[in-house]
Amino acid sequence: QKPLTMTIVVSAIIFLSAFEVVRSGGETCGEVRRTFRTRALGPADMVPIMPAEVTGLSVCQSVGPTCCTPSMEEKYMEASVRELRELVKRKTTPLEKHFRAIAKKFRARTLITYIEQPDHRYFLDLYRDCSIQSCNDITSKFAQVGLITDLSNNINLTRILSSLFILSLEDEIGLKIPKEKIECALTKATSYLTPYAVLKSKFENLLNPVGVFLKALTVGLRAAEVSRRIATGGPCIDAITKMRYCSHCYGYTLIKTCPGLCHNVVRGCLVGMAELDMFWKYYIVSINNMANKLVNTEGGFDVYFPQILRNISLIVQSVTYNQESVTLSCLFSRNNKKSTNARFTLKESPAHSVKTLNKPRFIDLVIINLHRSLADSRRRFADELNTTRDFFASFSDDLCSSSDPVSFQVSNYGHCWDGVKMANSYKKPTPDKGIEGQLQNPEVKVVTLKRDVQTIIEDVRTITKELMKSSGSEQIPSDLLQRPSYITSHLQTDEIPCDDEDECFDNGSGE
Repeated sequence: QKPLTMTIVVSAIIFLSAFEVVRSGGETCGEVRRTFRTRALGPADMVPIMPAEVTGLSVCQSVGPTCCTPSMEEKYMEASVRELRELVKRKTTPLEKHFRAIAKKFRARTLITYIEQPDHRYFLDLYRDCSIQSCNDITSKFAQVGLITDLSNNINLTRILSSLFILSLEDEIGLKIPKEKIECALTKATSYLTPYAVLKSKFENLLNPVGVFLKALTVGLRAAEVSRRIATGGPCIDAITKMRYCSHCYGYTLIKTCPGLCHNVVRGCLVGMAELDMFWKYYIVSINNMANKLVNTEGGFDVYFPQILRNISLIVQSVTYNQESVTLSCLFSRNNKKSTNARFTLKESPAHSVKTLNKPRFIDLVIINLHRSLADSRRRFADELNTTRDFFASFSDDLCSSSDPVSFQVSNYGHCWDGVKMANSYKKPTPDKGIEGQLQNPEVKVVTLKRDVQTIIEDVRTITKELMKSSGSEQIPSDLLQRPSYITSHLQTDEIPCDDEDECFDNGSGE
């Protein structure tokens, strides 16, 4: 009888010991130590040799023996932040590179190349006998045209075109115009120089839509970068750590996360992507329409550039024809008229200017090459950009996958980690990705959208509306007309509540 009783007791002890071993992931924390070291989370001696009762854990709290310590938990939290940021970076880098490449293609270099090179060469061809100094000055002025990027302000454009006129006039009369006389010369010139006014109008008609387009490219790039700029603080750090590393405390270093847990955590950390998605779809269509207008339709590069070139030519001719009238009215008194006339030596006859103007081959070749280059760029731009139309719709969920290596790995079959224990499935609700749903997120406390996300949503909405107006759209969708209710009035930092009770890493989302 006693041997049987002893056998039962021993068996019970072995069973309980085995249960404890399974619950704690093994007799020792050896596997936890190896994983801690191989993932470069910290030195192996930070990990205890055996599971033990531990106090002071804030995220991976345990009611029994654990392989985790508070110092290990800190390392796990740091690793969680790095992993999220690295995954987001790898997901968004292709989109960012695409926008940078397009912006570089269409930005100032395109404008400078086609204004600076064809225009000033054609100008100098017409005005071939200008002095070396004047030719250099004219070249410099054309280089400045490419710097006109703030198209809400026409001061730079007016200044540059005025400078071109004065340089041309000075070269005709062979002397420097005193500063106090320049205003008179410009007033006199623009009173009868119709080409001057037309040229300014043509530049404005071309540069205004170009300016909106370039601004839209900048906004698109910032939208691509916004998820990387979202700071992972507060509840977001805790949730990622619980999802990624709390299983290690029990020796489960290889177990994958339950899909529902991953979706809740990532959606909560990147809240706002669903709201951005709606405006992003409008944005993609609008910026493609604008790119098409700039290249192929009336009012585009291939329409305005030849007009700009020809109007510059007319200004040169007008200076040649009228320089005597301007100089007599502004630079010299009537008593000095005789001596003034003696200085007038036209370096180019009107006949020569008209003859040169009627040689369109150079200008036509420039426009043909310009049209082909920009048309090809626009087609590639549209094709590549259209692939990003649903980028933000699926962005957060794409970070949870059982097959994509650039994601948090989840288990679609069998056991998974539910944030607390090994389980067959995740039992908590998985709210919708939008802000209304995320307010009920069981894993990440969400109060409002992060300030950076609010700002980029509002910027995308605003620039899309500008793109539509500039490209001639008659109807603006109602979604674009008013600021969404979830956008704080003035986007001031102190107006957006901080939802982290202990420490605010950044204001806004559930982080």
